[in-house]
Amino acid sequence: MRLRATRAGAMAKGARRRSVVAEVLLLGGGGGGGSGQGGGGGAGRFIASTITLVWGAAYSFSVGAGGAGGAAKPADPGVQGGDGGATNLSTLSAAGGGGGGGGGNATTSMVGRNGGSGGGGGGRGAKSGGTATSAGSGGWHGGASTTGDTTGTSAGGGGGGAGGPGASRDTNHTLASAGQGGPGLISSITGVARFVAAGGGGGVLDTNTTGAGLGGSAIGGVGGSNTAGTSGAANTGSGGGGGGRVGAPLAGGLGGSGVIEIAYPDTFPALTITGGTFDTLSTRPGYRVYRILTGSGQITVN
Repeated sequence: MRLRATRAGAMAKGARRRSVVAEVLLLGGGGGGGSGQGGGGGAGRFIASTITLVWGAAYSFSVGAGGAGGAAKPADPGVQGGDGGATNLSTLSAAGGGGGGGGGNATTSMVGRNGGSGGGGGGRGAKSGGTATSAGSGGWHGGASTTGDTTGTSAGGGGGGAGGPGASRDTNHTLASAGQGGPGLISSITGVARFVAAGGGGGVLDTNTTGAGLGGSAIGGVGGSNTAGTSGAANTGSGGGGGGRVGAPLAGGLGGSGVIEIAYPDTFPALTITGGTFDTLSTRPGYRVYRILTGSGQITVN
């Protein structure tokens, strides 16, 4: 895929510009989990592609932050988790994940928010999960919750992951099992395979100590019962876990931040990265590999 670039200085008419085709991975920031038997946050969108980097051209980037978890409150209803931020590189854009719905009752609980992957629905209200902005293409919908009461028979849905949808609340048990987060996908652009972009698990009531939803692929946030939800893993774009409930809503977990990864053969010159924080990796022989972790700025091939 050829991306538009900003020319860095004038060139003689007809001069040939050197370039390199680079592999890139973009992950939007994960959505935050909802509070109070909340839904898990959805993963940020997963984009694996190639771009052509031209010598002397500058390409803008920004890495999306994870969404805030829904806040704890002294009384119902809970609060929706915040959406993750978009991650951008030139004309490519990976949407952030949708926040999980806050728990409440049949009328006050909240749906999961839409995003790169949708957040799970909030518990105790039969609320739907959010939809993915590009369903089946780097993102999936969140799972639904079901109607229940304070005896623990309801729970939040799981947030969607890049590899599949979040699970809906399990209705086959006296005490509800919250929806698990949707699975992530494996990326090996750096030379080391790892899971990325998984959904967060849903939260349950404090009397249900074994039913909280697990995070997808062991990187999404875990839902809480008598605790807050945990955060999605940093720089994986994974959703946060939905918060539990102990007489009142407990907080949802933070979404994991997004990332940009770039790899191309080491026979070509190094990148100059201005702005943000980044790592230069030596994990893929024969390649220059960069991982941009936070912030915004520009990259240039010198």
